[in-house]
Amino acid sequence: MLLPIHIAAGGLALVLGAVALMVKKGGTIHRRSGLLFVYAMLIMGVSAVSPWTRRINVAAVTVPVALTLLGIMAGVKAHNSPRGVLNGVPFVMHFFIATVRLLAAAGDVRIMRIGVPRGGPRLARHLWRMCFALFIAAGSFFSVRRSARDSWHVCSNATPSPTNPAA
Repeated sequence: MLLPIHIAAGGLALVLGAVALMVKKGGTIHRRSGLLFVYAMLIMGVSAVSPWTRRINVAAVTVPVALTLLGIMAGVKAHNSPRGVLNGVPFVMHFFIATVRLLAAAGDVRIMRIGVPRGGPRLARHLWRMCFALFIAAGSFFSVRRSARDSWHVCSNATPSPTNPAA
């Protein structure tokens, strides 16, 4: 679970190290980028071998579990409402998203117990998460497409332009 932090800190260290090497030695940019380089390297090292790694991972899994519980509570609240909707979202969707969150959290727990998979299983895990995120983003876009398009036309008609000088 700390791999993204480890990778980000390493990438940042590469950039900051390059900046420190390219600028005038002893200058403000050299000192600041060098100090930030040291901090990035420390974060990278701690995220790689920290005895807290397991505790941080367990704490991180509590977020999707808590969101799952909130999703279930929202689904129950929507189900008990007169129209079966909460904030415009049908109760079934609340339960669906909560189920997906729970499956993702269970997969994370499995990864913490047996280790990161290699090859095909790792790719499959990555793809289902990324494709589901794309599914949600596309669904959000296409469900509000008309209202977004209408509001865009209102905004675009309100400002003068060469094609619409009367606005």
